[in-house]
Amino acid sequence: MLDEPNTQHSSPSTSDPSTENEDRVFEDYRVFVNSAEFTRLMCEHVKKATRRAIEEGRQLSVEFGPRVNQ
Repeated sequence: MLDEPNTQHSSPSTSDPSTENEDRVFEDYRVFVNSAEFTRLMCEHVKKATRRAIEEGRQLSVEFGPRVNQ
């Protein structure tokens, strides 16, 4: 329409090795994210982070608790 160049957008070729590799890497990632191993690792991470946050909160309450009550 308004003097736009008439170009056709072609989809990436499936024979392109880099596209095939990206697709394979993405599929491997998707399978891992949906795996029980990923769930286990995330649960461990959340538990450790929660414990660390609780411990840091306790340390702060010990350090700042007496000052706040004065």
